[in-house]
Amino acid sequence: EPFGPPGGGARPPQPFVHPTATGSLSGVVVSVKEVEPPLQMGVDESYELTVPSSSGTVQISAQTTWGALRALERLSQLTWWTGKGTAFTVFSCVITDSPRFSHRGVLVDTARHFMPLPSIKMAIDSLVYSFYSVFHWHIVDDQSFPYVSTTFPELSAEGAFDENHIYSQKDVADVLQYAHERGIRVLIEFDTPGHTASWGVSHPELLVPCYTNGKPNGARYGANPLLNSTFEFMGKFFAEVASVFPDDYVHVGGDELSLGQGSCWTTNPDMQAWMKAHGETDYAALENVYEQRFVNVVSATNKSLIGWQELFDNGINLPSDFVVNVWKGGWQEEMSKVTAKFRTVLSSPYYENYIENPYSNSGDWMGYYTTEPLNFTGTAEQKARVMGCETSFWAEYIDSTNFFSRAWPRAAASGERFWSDASVNDPVEASGRLHAHRCRLVARGIPAEPVEGPSFCRDEYDVQYNPPF
Repeated sequence: EPFGPPGGGARPPQPFVHPTATGSLSGVVVSVKEVEPPLQMGVDESYELTVPSSSGTVQISAQTTWGALRALERLSQLTWWTGKGTAFTVFSCVITDSPRFSHRGVLVDTARHFMPLPSIKMAIDSLVYSFYSVFHWHIVDDQSFPYVSTTFPELSAEGAFDENHIYSQKDVADVLQYAHERGIRVLIEFDTPGHTASWGVSHPELLVPCYTNGKPNGARYGANPLLNSTFEFMGKFFAEVASVFPDDYVHVGGDELSLGQGSCWTTNPDMQAWMKAHGETDYAALENVYEQRFVNVVSATNKSLIGWQELFDNGINLPSDFVVNVWKGGWQEEMSKVTAKFRTVLSSPYYENYIENPYSNSGDWMGYYTTEPLNFTGTAEQKARVMGCETSFWAEYIDSTNFFSRAWPRAAASGERFWSDASVNDPVEASGRLHAHRCRLVARGIPAEPVEGPSFCRDEYDVQYNPPF
């Protein structure tokens, strides 16, 4: 269970009685067998933490550096101020621990609303505090293209909101280094063929021209599946992505392409001609043409791929190591299908950008907490293919002003389930831990919102405001 002793309480406050100290600690000894092995999906994060009941040293042993980092975070959450000078108390314990799921992610969308670099670093720190392991960076979308490409710099020069709302190569390297030092993987996502309007600002030839009454109407939509030049462009771009982002996996999107009657693709004469020549009536066939060639292009960069569930649903010939990111409703049935062949990451029940949980009537964070990700029909082998889960914070109505209060401590409730054994699932028991963790986040400078009604934290959050006049 990730959350330690309380730092506040409900009204009327109940005094927290500190145990009587039985000795003093002289230091922390950390033993690691593998120093900084590649930080990739499935890396060993196990550890053993021993705090003696009398004087001595705290002992941490871990297989990897990343497990040792988790142990140090756990130790910090077992430590609290006594209220007297610089004296701190630590719970005496022996903990043997490891995560239930390797992939414990938070998706942050920086395309619909830009998030400045200090806020991204603060977000990464908040992941560490709640035992997450993956920063899923949804970096571009229809609305803006803030990533500064060295191969195609015009993408951000023309596709970003403006010249100040960009992530330079130096910024990206800074984020990658910052996350790595804290044991957080950065999973980058560039979504195609839909969600590509910002790509088309500088490269309109990438997108399909739209028609009205047989004439071009000036709009364009979706990466063009009929042009070899589309895939030549994607090959060059994703070769750069593969060289910049060190994770074994890149997220290739693949969701929400609009193909309904009257949509752009269905009105384009070139697309219509292809459909007629191939005897097709469902334009999803053209989407599959794109996705199959695209998957092959990105796979050639020696990256493994993760993508939204449409790539599986549409019957694309996917690589054997492909990870399907399940995000739609009816996730139990989808998980049963996907895990028959592929590994998966579950996002569907954890869309926490909503102010209230739309998928549960059992309370906001409690709805997320009580969701059991392996609650689908499947064999033990199938359930072993679930690599983990993600909470998502889509940014239509989120930026740095409200991300942290929207995310925390609600996402911490999900994070506890992603880390802990399946038997740790009682929201009533978790309630006190969540309030304590909320106070811990506040004390560390994260403006986590209250979730338990009237309450207080010993260290309340205080905005450092400097009046402009």
